[in-house]
Amino acid sequence: MNYNRKEIILEFAKLEKERQDLEEEREVVYNQYSGTIDDQQRLRLKRKLNGLDTEIENLDRKINKLDSQLYNKDLKEEDLNRRILALENKLSKIDFKEQVETVKDILDEFTDHGAAIFFINDYLKMAGDLFSLELKEILKEETTDLQHYPIEASIEKVWNELSFLEKLGDYVGIKDIKTKEELSSIIERLLGLIESGSIILIELKKFDLFDERKQFLSWLVNDFWEKIIVKLPLVCQLKDIDGVKFLIVINSDNDIFEEFSNQPYC
Repeated sequence: MNYNRKEIILEFAKLEKERQDLEEEREVVYNQYSGTIDDQQRLRLKRKLNGLDTEIENLDRKINKLDSQLYNKDLKEEDLNRRILALENKLSKIDFKEQVETVKDILDEFTDHGAAIFFINDYLKMAGDLFSLELKEILKEETTDLQHYPIEASIEKVWNELSFLEKLGDYVGIKDIKTKEELSSIIERLLGLIESGSIILIELKKFDLFDERKQFLSWLVNDFWEKIIVKLPLVCQLKDIDGVKFLIVINSDNDIFEEFSNQPYC
């Protein structure tokens, strides 16, 4: 649909208002989600959050399209950059300095090779998506070979150890994963992809949708991760490579530390 300059501004304002209303509704739903312990209620609210996220993304696409039209019509700079300035104002209240320093300190400890698991708590509430982007920028500064494998749980299927391996297997070209015991072949394939300076980043999103989270984390650390830690230095020595980093980032809408800090692997 084509708009004249005035219509573009009016439509822009209308969409911005709709987006603000959705953000406010999302905050209310998130607070309800955080405050309930009933599994059925949490699932219903989680579906609601996912639906609101989709609506917001659709509005963002429309707003970005109007941004382009405004730009082409040579609007004044302050109008053109209004959304950017609003975002910067919002981000100015979010300080990731401590988290960034923690990540950099850990990466600096790695010499020939290294491995680490990071947990991002309160992902929805504390703009964890923005921190994830910042983390990836940090890693891009560290290497020209960042291999990123995002795994996002959903309500459409059961998420567990096998689901995790199936998705990871898709990335590395191993299809038809049938059992958890096939993790060794996936690890071998992952380690076969590394060269000097490689960074493998597995990003696990929406961890709240996993079934039996304590059981999964125990398996992830004691089986999957332990095998990587043992084999990584051997592979680096065999290939005569260094500077390799193997990272997992787990995003949760809840406080993972509160939930799992008493587990042996923490």
